[in-house]
Amino acid sequence: MRDDVSNGAEGSDGVARRLCSLPICVVASIAALVLAICLTYMPMWLFVRLVPELKPFTRHVAEVLTLTYILSLAIGSILIGSYIDTAGLNRKIYLVGGLGLAITLVTTELASPLDINEAIVAWICLGMFTAIALFSTLYLIKTGIHSWNRGRVISSGFAIGAFLNILLYHSIGSVTEVAFLQAGVLVATTTVLYLSTSRLPNEVIDSVHIRDFRLYLFMIPTFIFAMFLGYLFRVFVITGKLHMILSTMKFVNLLSLPFLLALASGYIMDKYGRKEAGIVGHMILLLGSVTLLAHSLSGVLEKSHIASAFTFALIEIGYGFMIPYFMVVWSDIPRENLFGRVFTLGMLTGAAGVVAGVLITTLAGNANVALSIITSMLIPMSYIIFKLPETLPQERLMREEIRRYLKKALEVAKRK
Repeated sequence: MRDDVSNGAEGSDGVARRLCSLPICVVASIAALVLAICLTYMPMWLFVRLVPELKPFTRHVAEVLTLTYILSLAIGSILIGSYIDTAGLNRKIYLVGGLGLAITLVTTELASPLDINEAIVAWICLGMFTAIALFSTLYLIKTGIHSWNRGRVISSGFAIGAFLNILLYHSIGSVTEVAFLQAGVLVATTTVLYLSTSRLPNEVIDSVHIRDFRLYLFMIPTFIFAMFLGYLFRVFVITGKLHMILSTMKFVNLLSLPFLLALASGYIMDKYGRKEAGIVGHMILLLGSVTLLAHSLSGVLEKSHIASAFTFALIEIGYGFMIPYFMVVWSDIPRENLFGRVFTLGMLTGAAGVVAGVLITTLAGNANVALSIITSMLIPMSYIIFKLPETLPQERLMREEIRRYLKKALEVAKRK
């Protein structure tokens, strides 16, 4: 019986040994780290850095810049997605995304202060290069990392990268120093990524492909989640409210800690299923949204540091769960030759959701009304995620069930 349990455990975790290969570990972690830098830090940093320098600055200018970034990200996604599906992904494309982002950062610093036209150009470059970096890193993970390990790879890099980025932002006084540090990280990681890709294995076992109308059901939770991000960006980032709240906190660096809990998201996705991680992350995010609404209505958010920290910590934990979940799912569902088109669909859905969140908040004229609308849309999202097809291969789920069954059988045998 003991041998059976050992064999079952080895069978279920056999593919996981591929993560013990140093080249695969290095490439996967670096790819996910670059992904984290693209998604969690640069747009907010550039906004905080550039907007105060624009003369004259109005909220309308901030909204124009936001929509410019979203539009350029969408256009870049369409172009690079089409290129991947038709011509394949050349290894040099990895360099274009990472080095392009680094050059944008350095050039922005050297050219500042910027006028509105120069800022728009910077936003366009940021959106385009982010799309290239995002697609190339996820395509690398799609084709080089087994689907049984994909969640852990993306979530680990995302968690460490997001934590490091926020810690740097709040620890270093000079934004110029942060910019050059980030550019250096991008150059180094992109170079190592490029040099390591030739050693990746060729054989890949993909996840469950969704070929029928159910593919489009994944757009619903993606759109609703992105709407909430659009609301947060419109209310707290564009207006500078988030910066004012955080600048008054003595323990602001602790707010970067919740991103490390994204590690749990990857573990759940690869061991128990993508749905479970999505539902857990959504419930935490919904709790954060309800808490934010309650604190906003009562006026506590700006007066109590503890309330602000608790609220943003919940949102960050939900964010840390949901972003890797969506990245993994949208990487799972297409066949390799359709990756660009299907992932572009996911990117466009997310971009449309952010724009919808910004527009709803603007048209509502009251942040609490807009948050109430979006929170009501978040409520049924758990059920929607639960009804979506599971993209983790059934073989993995069955092996885990067999392993747990054999483990319990061994415990019963010992008691006898």
